[in-house]
Formats: sequence, C-alpha cells, structure tokens
Amino acid sequence: MYFAIGWPKVLNIPHLNNCSIRKVICNRDKVFFAILSDDTLSIFFCKPCLPIVLHRRSHESVEDIGMNESVQWKPDSSMLVVATSGGFLVYYHLTVDSTQKGLYQQVDSPQPNLRRDSAELFVKEVVPPLQLTVTQEVAVGGGILSMVCIRD
Repeated sequence: MYFAIGWPKVLNIPHLNNCSIRKVICNRDKVFFAILSDDTLSIFFCKPCLPIVLHRRSHESVEDIGMNESVQWKPDSSMLVVATSGGFLVYYHLTVDSTQKGLYQQVDSPQPNLRRDSAELFVKEVVPPLQLTVTQEVAVGGGILSMVCIRD
C-alpha cells in the first residue's frame, strides 16, 4: 500500500487474501486509520504505523449482505459504520481494553553497543489495545451511495 503524502511509505497488509482495498480513512484526530477491504475492517495506529485490530466478516455474511464498499468514523472515534454492496450498514463499536497497558513495548538491548543513545529514539505514545465489535446490521432500502458523519 502506498501513502501519497510525505515521504513514500509501503505498508504490508498480509490479511488481504486477494481482496482489494476499498477505502483508507483517518479518524478526526489522525491517531488511527481504518483500512477497508472486501470482507475486512482493520484499525491501525498512525505514528508509528502499527496494526491494532481487525474484523473479518464470514463468507456467509458477505454472501447475505454484500461486500464492504465504504467506511466512516464517528467524530469521537468510538464507532465506525461500513456500507455494503447489498444496501446494509454494519455498525462497529471500538473500545479500549483497560486490562492491558499497551500493545507494543520497546525494550532496549542488554548489549551496550546496541543500546540507543537518545531517548528520542523510543516511541513515546502508548498504542492502546482496542476491541472492535459488531453492534448491529441495518438494511437501507434503495441502496447506499455515500456516507458522511455529522460533526458534533
């Protein structure tokens, strides 16, 4: 995957399994971004670019309500909604798992010649452990052409 802003970055997404990427969208604070493929919704941390959680819909679900088409964040980043080709809206709830401190932890090497000289080389932000759950699926008569979230 190629990011067209800033220095070129390539992101390897192994869970695609011959599916195409439908949409990449940041949340309002640009802390997280979502990648939507035909059957998968995955959430990544922006800086550093790390995968946090993904949800793959079952084959039966894709046949029943259609492939993923578009995704939109709620302004407070607590929910996402996915529009499907079958005219359904799939609502996802995003929560922080309070039982864990963080997903990734940088540990310096015990060998003195491999240690970092500066504390600036450590990632200062904690990557939160997120849980992504489907809350509901709603059929929309007439199909879905686009979505926009109303600002709070």
